[in-house]
Amino acid sequence: MTELYRADWILLSTGFVPDGALLVDEAGRVVAAGPAEEVAARPEAARARELRLEDAALVPGTVSAHSHCFQVFLRGWADHPRNFADWVQRYLYPLVERMDDDSLEAAALLCFASMARAGITTVGEFPTCTTRRETIARAKANCPDSWCAPLAA
Repeated sequence: MTELYRADWILLSTGFVPDGALLVDEAGRVVAAGPAEEVAARPEAARARELRLEDAALVPGTVSAHSHCFQVFLRGWADHPRNFADWVQRYLYPLVERMDDDSLEAAALLCFASMARAGITTVGEFPTCTTRRETIARAKANCPDSWCAPLAA
């Protein structure tokens, strides 16, 4: 179903525009973005389901250009090393030694879901000694739509 999102603001290439709208077709592609009056006047908008986002701004998804998804398992555990070498020796390498395909898939699922929920729609995942392309692809494919829909495309 075509959807018309309306918000107090929309970020365009020219800057923020008040009373903005975004028209998305059945395939999830953006058809139009701009002032709500202009977007709502498009023929495709006549059959669209309208969603009003109160106290909100519509902004494009962001990019994480450098990710090592398995490191999500270091959160809260390796936060205060003495220096980089300490972090690598005491935290990173012991984690890497314990990773298998199932734990890598779990890390990727957690990492990508967290990114999608934060508005990150594009990820540059860097291969490491634990990253296996097939496992990362499986995690992206298994990520629930409500969490990772932007990343599945």
